[in-house]
Amino acid sequence: EGGAEGGADGSIVLEDVDEDAAVFCLDVLVGVTLRNRDRVRTCLPLVYGLLRRLVQTAKTPSALAERAIFEVLRLCRRLLPHKEDLADELLDSLRLMFALEPAVADAFLERIVRELGHLVAECGGHVTGAKGWETVCKLLMASARHPDAAAHGFAALRVIVEGAPTDRSVKPGATDENANPDANGNGHHAAASKADDDDGSLDARTSSTPGGHGAPGGHLRPWNIRACVEAVGAFVDAHEGGDERSLKAVGLISSCAAATERWCSGNSDGGAMAVAAARLMAWPNHPSAGNSPVEAINALRAETISGAWSDCVSKLVAVATSEERNAVRDDAILTLQRTLLASDGLNAPATHWVATCSGVLMPVLEAMGERVRASTRGDAKVSAERSARLGVSCVAKAFLQYLPAMLTAATPAQFAAAWTEVLDRNAEVLKHARSEELREAVPEAVKNMLLVMSAQGVLAPGAPEGIWETTWKKAAAIDAGLTPAIVGAK
Repeated sequence: EGGAEGGADGSIVLEDVDEDAAVFCLDVLVGVTLRNRDRVRTCLPLVYGLLRRLVQTAKTPSALAERAIFEVLRLCRRLLPHKEDLADELLDSLRLMFALEPAVADAFLERIVRELGHLVAECGGHVTGAKGWETVCKLLMASARHPDAAAHGFAALRVIVEGAPTDRSVKPGATDENANPDANGNGHHAAASKADDDDGSLDARTSSTPGGHGAPGGHLRPWNIRACVEAVGAFVDAHEGGDERSLKAVGLISSCAAATERWCSGNSDGGAMAVAAARLMAWPNHPSAGNSPVEAINALRAETISGAWSDCVSKLVAVATSEERNAVRDDAILTLQRTLLASDGLNAPATHWVATCSGVLMPVLEAMGERVRASTRGDAKVSAERSARLGVSCVAKAFLQYLPAMLTAATPAQFAAAWTEVLDRNAEVLKHARSEELREAVPEAVKNMLLVMSAQGVLAPGAPEGIWETTWKKAAAIDAGLTPAIVGAK
């Protein structure tokens, strides 16, 4: 008894319903919709109106709420490969998951995220808009701290970033043993039947990307990378899966940073990715980006350096300076070093590296000094000093690599101030050092910087802003052996 009636405005009005009957009718409705793909544009508004109402009014987990949730996912997964003109609408429907009551979301999150993993594996090449990817990534991010869903969410992110296989224990297209068959005899996690989905095997579905914009291995693109980095960052911070998963998440941040370097160089694809990004993203600050591949690469470079690349570096800095788990913190420092040293392909303006020195390198050194100071004994002191050694090395290598760029962009006074801060921060790390390893590492790093700066003519008697005199005064405070004699001066 009871049922659903059409409102005067075409909306769905729900009355008290027999849940089993409602579940059956919902299966029939969605099944008919899927079997009439040529008329699906007419059917979808009515179907989505009903599903939206069911999802939004579900206060507790129930069979009807469960079926409504997974019918939304099913429609998206089945129709996306065939109806690219409806891609935005199909993906936007997934945002209904954000309206779930906490109890309902918690009950079904593991299966929701598992289905999203299948969606990414099978249909990722058909998700071409930034908004759709943002929806997918935010849903995956929500699983980072869920004990049952986190593994599936991280596996899906790996597919997006690197094309890694999904969890082998849950194969895409496999039937969920707990899923009830619908009115047509199909489980909701079953591979599409011939009537529902004739687009071939999973391998065929994941082997190509529409428009030729794909890159081997994953679905990472300029228009989804920032959403991916944000989602991956949640898995770095989460403790579900232990240090191992957090370390793998740091590795995904590294993969994202490497992708930005490839796109900005344009060497691997002749600027094809940049052209696609210019067409899709229509950057307001770069109206001429669509005129040629060269202009597209220049625009993508500017947007990526200030956007996705900075997101990657900022996350690595945050983990390197704030993470309490030793292994994760140290890996973030090493990954930050690799990212900075591999960023020549960005072809960033010299001013960018001046800003990186003050906004990235100095905060890392400052945090290393503070951690060493605050850790007074035991294992905490040992791990703090190990991190500090890595941090000091990272800063010294990055500073030297981009020294020519900084000299080009900074005024003599600006460079002298930056260099003085490098020395002061190293001295602060050394001040509270207890281990022989750290006591040796800081002077050695400073010595290497002095030798390179002298070889490049930066450090010489009579250099601007009194940099020669200031350098040796501060260097001697770090180690008595750091005198002008090491560069052949008296």
